[in-house]
Amino acid sequence: MTTVTVDGAGFLRALDRLGTQIERELEHALDAATSLTKKAAQESTAFQDRSGNLRKSIDSERVGTWERIVRADTDYANFVENGTRQHGEGPYPIPSDGTDAKILHFELNGQTFLRRRVMHPGIRPTYFLRDAARNVEPEFRELVRAGIAGAIRWVGL
Repeated sequence: MTTVTVDGAGFLRALDRLGTQIERELEHALDAATSLTKKAAQESTAFQDRSGNLRKSIDSERVGTWERIVRADTDYANFVENGTRQHGEGPYPIPSDGTDAKILHFELNGQTFLRRRVMHPGIRPTYFLRDAARNVEPEFRELVRAGIAGAIRWVGL
């Protein structure tokens, strides 16, 4: 008589190891995608950065096992990312005696302008952070796939 024994206990141990290994691989994939997103945002051509401060302020942070943040940390980063709507400056009060008048004075093409109110046309959004994350997403998916495949091989399944 010939017999075959099926040992489910060994398979269950391998599955336990697989779960742990997949978690490690996913964390590595998340870290790699975060670094790629940070780099893509720093290298973005969607905006001009005359001082270099905005690009230098782009950084990433691990805030939990499964969460990472890529941020630009300047006072104006939000305006560059999301833009602004049209907005006005003023009105500026003009004192009756003419002293310390708050009026905008500027020259354009050789002409002098005095204005109590000026409208700013707003700033178009650049979405440099959002686009960096979206552009890295396919690579992140591939890192996850490769990590899961590697974890399966590692546990011997």
